[in-house]
Order: sequence, then C-alpha cells, then structure tokens
Amino acid sequence: MRDRIIRGLAAEIIEGGYADVSIASIAKSARISKRTFYEHFQDKEECLVALFVDSSHRALDELEAAIAAAETPEQRLAAVVDVLLEQVVREPALAEAMLLDVPAVPGRAALQRRAVVDRMAWLLASAHAGAVSAADHDRGLTPEIAAALCGGIWAIVLREIEGGHVDRLTRLHAPITAFITRVLVGASSQEPPSTDAG
Repeated sequence: MRDRIIRGLAAEIIEGGYADVSIASIAKSARISKRTFYEHFQDKEECLVALFVDSSHRALDELEAAIAAAETPEQRLAAVVDVLLEQVVREPALAEAMLLDVPAVPGRAALQRRAVVDRMAWLLASAHAGAVSAADHDRGLTPEIAAALCGGIWAIVLREIEGGHVDRLTRLHAPITAFITRVLVGASSQEPPSTDAG
C-alpha cells in the first residue's frame, strides 16, 4: 500500500507539479481513502521524501548498470550522463520536485539527501576511474567535493527546466561531462594535507 501511495504522489506531480498536490489528490490518484494515507504517512512532505528515496535509488541503480555495461572511462562517463539526462527528460516535473521541493522539507530529508548525494558522487567517480588512480579518488573526493559535484550537475539541469527548455536538456551532455571531469581531475590532483609542523 505504501508503494501505491508513493506512485499516486508521483502521478500527481507529473500531472501538475508538487505545489498543487494535496492529501486528497494523492488519495484519489492512489485510489485510497485519506485515512489510509495517514496510516502510512504523517503528511505529504513525508510522502515526498519517501518518493525521493525510492526514485533516487532506482535512478542510481540505472546509473550503476550503465557503468557496468561500458568498457572505458570515457564510455562509462558518457553513458552515465546520457542516463541522467534521459531520466530528467522522461519526467521533468518529477525531477524538479526532487531537486527543489525535497530540500525544502525541514530536517526530515537531510540524511536521505546526503546518502543519495554520496552514492551518486561515488558512482560518478567510478565512471571516471582510469583517468586517475583509485588512491587519488580516495584522497581527493571528499564529502564536500562530492556534494559540490552533484549540486553543480543539478544546477546545470535546473537552469534549463526552470527556463522551460526541457527540449534542450540533451544538449547539456558536453558541459556536464566537462564539469564532472574537471571536478574529479581537480580533486584527484590535490596534495594531501601537510603534517609538517615546522
């Protein structure tokens, strides 16, 4: 039943955006009563976070499969960017809700968002592996750089969505690939902090 409610919320967001979603509209889409909704979720924000976790990890599973199917670092990175953009083009309203509305949920979404960002960042690093060594990745891809990497990618995507240019999203392949490469190469080339007290 919980998955059915989450799918109902997703359908409502795709239909008209998150701002106009209500408990009643989610219940109607999921073909349940409002009472049933409240048996599973406290409010629509909690349901949104559940949708974020579910959709994010399905998307990341797709990215991981794309990485496994490619042979070279260049092919892996190209495949990952292709999959990312295809996911957004498929459901831009859902992507916008995940990127804008989930962060606005006070407190409850923070840990889930961090876990998703961490997994996405390391998948990107894995796709790029071969350009620099694994040891360099371990040294350079700090949690802060990982968060900045993911945030930068989504900022590029959101710029087009908010501007009503979903049709131009596929043109972002080159700038996103260049951004990922520059961040990862820059992170891997950092020298470890000096321990010399003198």
